[in-house]
Amino acid sequence: MKQPIIIIGMHRSGTTLLTKQLAQLGVFVGDKTEINKEALFFYRLNRWLLSKANATWDNPYNYQFIDEYYKTHALRILKKQLSSYRTKQYLGNKLALKYRANLFNLDVDWGWKDPINSLTLDLWLDLFPQAKILHIYRHPMDVAASLRTRELKIQRVKNEQILNSKAYKSILEKDFRTHSFRVKHLKEGVKLWEIYVEEALKFRKLEGQYHEVCYEDYLENPVRLLEQVVEFVGLEVEKPKLQKVCEQINASRKFAYRKKEELVAFYETVKNTPLIKELYG
Repeated sequence: MKQPIIIIGMHRSGTTLLTKQLAQLGVFVGDKTEINKEALFFYRLNRWLLSKANATWDNPYNYQFIDEYYKTHALRILKKQLSSYRTKQYLGNKLALKYRANLFNLDVDWGWKDPINSLTLDLWLDLFPQAKILHIYRHPMDVAASLRTRELKIQRVKNEQILNSKAYKSILEKDFRTHSFRVKHLKEGVKLWEIYVEEALKFRKLEGQYHEVCYEDYLENPVRLLEQVVEFVGLEVEKPKLQKVCEQINASRKFAYRKKEELVAFYETVKNTPLIKELYG
C-alpha cells in the first residue's frame, strides 16, 4: 500500500491549482471530482464528519470540541467506508475491481484535496499515519475577497434560476438557502482564514510528512516550487514536463487585492493580527 497525499489549506488558497498540477504529473486524485477538483467521495465524508459535530465548513467552531467517543465511532465508520463498494465513486469501476474496492490496497500515487482536510486531518492521519501533507496558504485579503465574490455569484445565479422558472413559488420554498451568509462579510472571511490556517500549521511538527507552500511565492517561481513539491511526494518527473504544467500560471493573481482601494483600506484594519504578521510581515 502507498500512503496518500493529503492536500490541505483554506478555501480559495490555491489547493485546486496544486491538485490539478499533481494530477497532470500522474497522481490519482479521484475518478469523480467536483468543479474544484475535490474528490466527491472524500468531499462527502469530510462534510459528514463536520455535521456530526454540529459544524459546517464556514462555521467549524463546534468541531474543536470532539471527544474520544466521537473519534472512536467516526474512525470505525470511516474504515468501513474506505473498504466498501462506495469507494467506486473515488476509484472508478476499473480501479475498484483491481483493488477490490479497498483504498487500503492502493499501490499507486494517490491522494485527495479538500480544504476541510485542514480541520479533520487528525482523523485521516489515524487511518494513514505516514501520509504526505501538502499545505498551501494565500494572503487573507485575496481569500476573503474571493469567497465574497463567489458567494454573491452563487446567489445571483440561484435568483435568476428561480425567477425564470414557471414553478417560482415551489422552487423558492425548496431552495431558500445560501452557500454561506458569513463569507459575504470580509471580516468574517479573514476570521475563517485564520481558523483554517492555524489548524493546518499545527502539522508543521511532522517533519518529513508536512510540506508548506506560499501561494504568492508559487506564482512567482512555479517551476522551482513545484520541483520541491514533486520531490516531497516522491514523484519522478523531468523538468520539461514541470515547465509545461506551469505554463498557464497567472502571476497577476499575486496580491490581487492591492488593485482595489476598498480591500487595501480594509486590510489596514486586520493586518496586525499575530498570524497575518507571522506569514506576511
